[in-house]
Amino acid sequence: MRKISLMLLLTVLMISVAAQEETGSRKRKFFLIPEMWLSFGTSTYIELAPMVGYHVMDRLSVGLGRAYYVPPYNEDGRFIYRG
Repeated sequence: MRKISLMLLLTVLMISVAAQEETGSRKRKFFLIPEMWLSFGTSTYIELAPMVGYHVMDRLSVGLGRAYYVPPYNEDGRFIYRG
């Protein structure tokens, strides 16, 4: 019963979440998206992928990004153990 009540509460909370309202035009504004992925377990994966962009129009944006990552395998294709 407790699990059902919790699921019902979470469902109601998710439905009542409102999106952010835009207060003005995004035209001619720059933006930055800092993206980072971390995965730990049998193999560790770390990625950092920042992106910088520009809003050309309200519904058109252009941007450039670069991804840096630490793969779980070395150049020989062998698994790297980091422990």
